[in-house]
Amino acid sequence: MIRCFLLVLLFSAQTWAGPDFSVIKQSAQLSGLAYVDGDKTAKLASLGHQLVREATLAGVEVSYFLSTYQGVQYLTVRGTANLQNAMVDLDIHLKQDEQLGIAVHQGFANAALAIFNDAKSYLNKDQVVRTTGHSLGGAAAVMLAMYLQEAGFNVGQLITFGQPKVTNVGGANTFSNLTLLRVVTTKDIVPLV
Repeated sequence: MIRCFLLVLLFSAQTWAGPDFSVIKQSAQLSGLAYVDGDKTAKLASLGHQLVREATLAGVEVSYFLSTYQGVQYLTVRGTANLQNAMVDLDIHLKQDEQLGIAVHQGFANAALAIFNDAKSYLNKDQVVRTTGHSLGGAAAVMLAMYLQEAGFNVGQLITFGQPKVTNVGGANTFSNLTLLRVVTTKDIVPLV
């Protein structure tokens, strides 16, 4: 019985010293908002964010928005919402990405690169960039952070929800300096893919 009590105390101490749940909540709200159709200006303003750019990209049909909050830039990527997105999800072939120098999931890489190319002219290299998203959006957010880092942007913490894997162990090791928090549930099979 004493062992159980000590484990609970140790777990509680780690929990209190763990992640900032207000930051996780903010990322969850942004990720949820990515699924909402129409102008997001008012909803973002209620969270203290200012909308900079919102786009749905042809070819991959991935949607994202860029917002700012207290001097930090947030790129939020919508998850699977249409047939074209499902095709991105299913393009699971790992292929060497010449820009990143690692093997990556082709569908997620194509989506992230499309977002990177669209968003980079709106980003300020002097400010931190954080990425977030759910499912496909989370995977694209991780890949996007890799492209941003390679391009010299200051990438802050990434928070993803139900995010599938985007690379292999070698790729994960190459980008181990990225601060990634993957929020998953035990019954969701998507993060295992």
